[in-house]
Amino acid sequence: MYTQEQIQEVVNIDLYDFALKNLDAVKEGNWARLRSNKSVCFKRGSSRYIDFAMQGKGSSGNLIDLLTTYYGETFKSVMESQIGADASSYKKSEIDYVSHYELPIKAKSFKETMAYLCITRRIPGDVIARLMKKELIYQSCIPQGDKRFCNCVFVNDTQSYYEIHGTLSFGKSFHGNGRKALDEYWSFMTGNEIGTVYICESAIDAISLAVIRNMDAENALYVSIGGVANYKTIEKLIDKYGRKCVLAVDNDKAGQSCRDRFNTIRSIVSKHKDWNEDLMKG
Repeated sequence: MYTQEQIQEVVNIDLYDFALKNLDAVKEGNWARLRSNKSVCFKRGSSRYIDFAMQGKGSSGNLIDLLTTYYGETFKSVMESQIGADASSYKKSEIDYVSHYELPIKAKSFKETMAYLCITRRIPGDVIARLMKKELIYQSCIPQGDKRFCNCVFVNDTQSYYEIHGTLSFGKSFHGNGRKALDEYWSFMTGNEIGTVYICESAIDAISLAVIRNMDAENALYVSIGGVANYKTIEKLIDKYGRKCVLAVDNDKAGQSCRDRFNTIRSIVSKHKDWNEDLMKG
């Protein structure tokens, strides 16, 4: 079991330096920002991150919050990696630490989300409307002064997982996700039963692949795991659906590593980097 002193030692780690040394972060003045999730920022000299895409709980946190929320780590794995202590006797009830999960607040309007997905991402409006009707997509807005920043939110039917994506067509965009458990995911079904399970990296790619494959031309489940490194989710899907699973992750180095790891199931690869790029250039 870890002592409170050990936990405090990890909590106090300078996240600005940690992110630049250990994560894919880039400097921006006195701040650092994740390349893969541009809303997550670290101020020089601070032991906390800020996620500007979030509201309320979960919008800020320490190193433990960061790695468990965005990188699929556990409390045990974070502590072991930072101080190397033996956590074999660790029990959740003995540590005063709770990871927060809270859905982004739903806005009344969906205009910016519809415009971004239809115009910028080239996804047909009727497809977006269909998923909105099923409450699998909605819009969240964050007021900042006299402006407001609107985001697409993709949430699963049990509201235990979401992806959020900025609607800015130009300039810096961001994306992120939240989940109640490491193996949660977003999905939607076409047809009357599940014949094939397409495992994609993002909700936008899952929708794009469905459009490319003519939506209801087959019975299928289109899944977003929220990032190629979420192996626990892939393992869960394989355990549940077996050989129905088809890996449809990105056409890049990380995607190839994933295909190599799960080489017992089928895979398909986009012509360009991902399925949305195929849709836009098709």
